[in-house]
Amino acid sequence: MAKLDALMIFPKLGTWDDIIRDVPLSVIYASTESVKRGYNVKVIDLRFYENNWQEKIDEILKDGCSLVGMSVMTGNPVRTSLEVSRYIKEKYAGTQIVWGGPHPTTLPEETLQEPCIDFVISDGGSKPLAELLANLRGEDQKLEDIEGLSWRDNGVIRVNAPQKEFEILNFREIPYHLVDISGKSYNRLNSGELVFPIFMSAGCPYQCTFCVSPAMYRKIKGKKWVSYGVDEVLAHIEYLSERYEFTRVQTYDDESFINPKEMREILEGWVARGWHNRLKLDFRGIRFNDIERLDDDYLSLMEKAGVEYLFIGLESGSPRMLKIMKKAIKVDQVIAVNHKLARHPRLKPHYNFFCGAPGETFESLVETKELLLKLVKEHPTAYLGHGGHWKPIPGSEITDVAVEKFGLKLPTTLEGWAEIDTLDLDAQPPDYSWYTPRMYRMIKLLTLGGLLLDGKTKDLIGNLHPVLSKLVHAAIIIYRPFLRLRLRYNFSWFLIEMKLYNFVMNGVSVMLKHKYTRESSNPNLPNNPNAGSSPGGLREIAIGQNPVAETV
Repeated sequence: MAKLDALMIFPKLGTWDDIIRDVPLSVIYASTESVKRGYNVKVIDLRFYENNWQEKIDEILKDGCSLVGMSVMTGNPVRTSLEVSRYIKEKYAGTQIVWGGPHPTTLPEETLQEPCIDFVISDGGSKPLAELLANLRGEDQKLEDIEGLSWRDNGVIRVNAPQKEFEILNFREIPYHLVDISGKSYNRLNSGELVFPIFMSAGCPYQCTFCVSPAMYRKIKGKKWVSYGVDEVLAHIEYLSERYEFTRVQTYDDESFINPKEMREILEGWVARGWHNRLKLDFRGIRFNDIERLDDDYLSLMEKAGVEYLFIGLESGSPRMLKIMKKAIKVDQVIAVNHKLARHPRLKPHYNFFCGAPGETFESLVETKELLLKLVKEHPTAYLGHGGHWKPIPGSEITDVAVEKFGLKLPTTLEGWAEIDTLDLDAQPPDYSWYTPRMYRMIKLLTLGGLLLDGKTKDLIGNLHPVLSKLVHAAIIIYRPFLRLRLRYNFSWFLIEMKLYNFVMNGVSVMLKHKYTRESSNPNLPNNPNAGSSPGGLREIAIGQNPVAETV
């Protein structure tokens, strides 16, 4: 077998890896051009390996490899990617390492301060990755001509010009075969249901200050949102349905409804093909002002098409905070849209929010609480997001505000950025100057409310032992009146139930972990004849501040 050109690695994301495990689209998409050019690359998804990832990497790298790539988001993925990169560099010194994804995209020079990282690819990774492989193979490709590439040149960090167009791939060339895309390997809550992620568009025209997208898309010439087109989207889904068994499609777009007329045509085409009889459809990128423009006839079409979950960015219930965030929505709009969606019960809105952004106060947290309670009261089947603390995302406008106006000290090393994840609900308060102890306790209470006030917890525990599931769900039902009482009076002292919740969820994670079949049945690695012929990738599909909040 020819020497391996590249091993592309999808790192562990964090605590919920065994509860939510979606298809690693980033390492598949960025593989496309390299596969097309015939390079020999393998993919490994480290979420399938708890303690033996070194053995699996050794198995693949023992015969040599030119390049190892990591797809890295800010937070815990930085930690795991750094650990793996250092291991590889120490044991296989001649292997070059490249990082891509949101974190190195926004901080290429800082990332390259780490000696074990040789290259960074910013933005779309498919073409730059293939060109980097061409250079490493001695082909006629200069590093300085690769858009979006940063590297060390005799100790000096070089940063090339950025890519100025969206990387839109031909779906017929996307190497989905690099991993085993099945419900056995990729599902949520160990349900066995494969949720197939796709894109229907690229970009976003909005300027939300907590999001990194405005900075990333500022480099794009022309429109900041581009549709893939009705025919192309429908053909892509048809292509996938002929090759894979799945029951649900979820769009990963930043924004899917910029052109509602075109989306209607997609939904009508979906129904015309009969997919509504066997498939569900979820939208991750949809806003309150999108739904405000849709009439009841349009929403009925969505119901008929099998649209189920709508992940909608609420972010805050405070008008002042919404203005700071440049969210371009108002609380009155949120309430009106919630009423509208309540008339269409088969559509399940999932209202994502977070707390503690620069400028947050106890009073603004109370406003968020009041809105959340109103939303679930007036639409009982609506879901609430995880809540949790805001975390600084490099490249976002509000992170710059936190530094300039509030004196926030950002990490200057990869180890520092690895420590900013906020999934540990009992962690110490973030070191934010605008926080008070009362705010911190209130954020924990709101987080607990987001987790337990709606019906999603029943879904979350449904794959446990049937008796245990009923007991846990009954306990939540009994606890809810007390939680509502806490929220009504803003009583956040002695929140011992948060520790109990963490204990239960850790137990859920352990139980689901043992249900996953590893090694012999894991087809993502070399024992799968279809998973080892081509590259993985660098384009990280970031899904918001908190992956768990967006996908539970």
